[in-house]
Amino acid sequence: MQLGRTYIYSNFLKAIMIFATMLLAVGVSLMLTPRTDMSEVAKYTVVGIVWLVALYVVSRRFRTMAEGNAPRPWWRMTASRFLGWAFAIFFAAAGIWIAAGSNLLPSNPLLGIAYLAFGNLFVMSALRPPTCRR
Repeated sequence: MQLGRTYIYSNFLKAIMIFATMLLAVGVSLMLTPRTDMSEVAKYTVVGIVWLVALYVVSRRFRTMAEGNAPRPWWRMTASRFLGWAFAIFFAAAGIWIAAGSNLLPSNPLLGIAYLAFGNLFVMSALRPPTCRR
């Protein structure tokens, strides 16, 4: 068994992994808090990108019972089209909200674009382009 091919099938473990990625983002933000030479927007950007990378890694590991252990194509993030569209809409809305700013968060176009790009991976997953067999 290779460590690079360890997949998660249990819904309980999936929930724990998502919670762990949130803890990772909080941990990174707490490590950056004492640094006064970084602007708030820079700290916010670093935390957001760390969370997106962690979510990407976790989402590539999640599997349904119907899927095998074969690696997915690079563009397939979810097992179903519905989940692909749902996550794409969520990350698109989050990206627009982050880029535009709000009362809770400052405007951050760079992080908004990163969220939109991450949402695009889910759009590709929902469209299901054909794969070439080798």
